[in-house]
Amino acid sequence: HKPVIESFSPSYGNFRDTISIIGQHFDRVNARNKVLMGSNVAEIISSSRNIIKVVIPDDLDKSISRFNLSAQLQNTISETSFRLIAPEISKIPECCYSYSEIEIKGKHFHPIPYKNKVFIEDIETQVLSGNTESLTIEVPMGPFPRGHASVKVQVADTMVLSESEFCIKDNWLMISNSLP
Repeated sequence: HKPVIESFSPSYGNFRDTISIIGQHFDRVNARNKVLMGSNVAEIISSSRNIIKVVIPDDLDKSISRFNLSAQLQNTISETSFRLIAPEISKIPECCYSYSEIEIKGKHFHPIPYKNKVFIEDIETQVLSGNTESLTIEVPMGPFPRGHASVKVQVADTMVLSESEFCIKDNWLMISNSLP
């Protein structure tokens, strides 16, 4: 019998979350099942004829993906898609200097720090450390002619912009109205 994916739960989550794929005709032996999300293999932690539990892989690079299941030497793809929860920024500093380290607070960041991309005024920064709720970055050297900067965080293919901006305390000498 060809395996059938009837549903999965939850339908959204984050990296390293456990998802239950519910259906029929799965193999009872983990090694004889394979689950892909895009091109990424999801670790199988348990298998039965009707439920396979998988862990959302760290290498997932799309926020929306279907489960592609191989079992009983046959393939099937889920009709609906799993969704990564978009990152949220809850707190940024009020002010700082260029080259200073700042902490960005939020939720749903990637658990591997370097898999988060942080942009200050569209300049990609170096992520120094972090976890799913906090990222420490180094503020790049501008220029920041407005004296304020926006913060964006990208996880997989999802980007979020902070609701507020922070001020840049550096002294700037404006010698032109256009940037080089």
